[in-house]
Amino acid sequence: MRVHAALTCLFLGEPELGEELLLRLGDRGVRVINVASGTVALDLVYQFNPAVIVLGGGMRDVSTCEVYRHLKLNLQRSIPVILLYEPMLPIDQPTIASPGDEMLTKPIEPEVLSRKIFETLTTAVSRNDRIWIGMGVDCLHDETVVEGFARNISGGGIFVETNHLPPVGSHLTLSLHPSETADPLQRQGRVIHHRELDSDFRFGMGVQFTEVMEENRQIISLFLSDKLLPSTIWTRQS
Repeated sequence: MRVHAALTCLFLGEPELGEELLLRLGDRGVRVINVASGTVALDLVYQFNPAVIVLGGGMRDVSTCEVYRHLKLNLQRSIPVILLYEPMLPIDQPTIASPGDEMLTKPIEPEVLSRKIFETLTTAVSRNDRIWIGMGVDCLHDETVVEGFARNISGGGIFVETNHLPPVGSHLTLSLHPSETADPLQRQGRVIHHRELDSDFRFGMGVQFTEVMEENRQIISLFLSDKLLPSTIWTRQS
């Protein structure tokens, strides 16, 4: 069974705006998790590995500043963060700590925020940052197809969770499947390391793409835009 939610967006803020994001992105392969509690959201970050986090303010337990500081100090991975803030309320405005993060003023239209989410992800690809994804991937090795689960992707490579590990140095043809209906993305790669995951007998492998880096970044950016966030999402369906 293929994975339908290829990217996860964690949204903290007003439920109405979160619902708008869900309507605009949800049926295009993007899972939107909408929570109002900063404490709960911090737990969900570790559970769902979101590709992008939107801090919309208005959390009932901890401030936006506290959540942002925790993310930057404690996460072992880089996740781009979009912060929404009130220009007239300077008290809860954190200082941006990472190049991939951005602050946007409120109020903001759902269409504008949806576009910014996409731009944030494609900018991460251009910097060769890892984007946290969840999608099925087939790995062709010596005429044998191994099914796996893609955990993250960048312009330089991908991490695939699978218990069937070709030897380090093996050359693979990868087919990534964002959904059962979308065309897969095919890339050539080489296994560069193996890793046990979470000490629960799950295993994975790091695969380095063998295509030219700059060309590969452009192809992956187009893949994200065409397959996961096509332009039609910006027009609300009646």
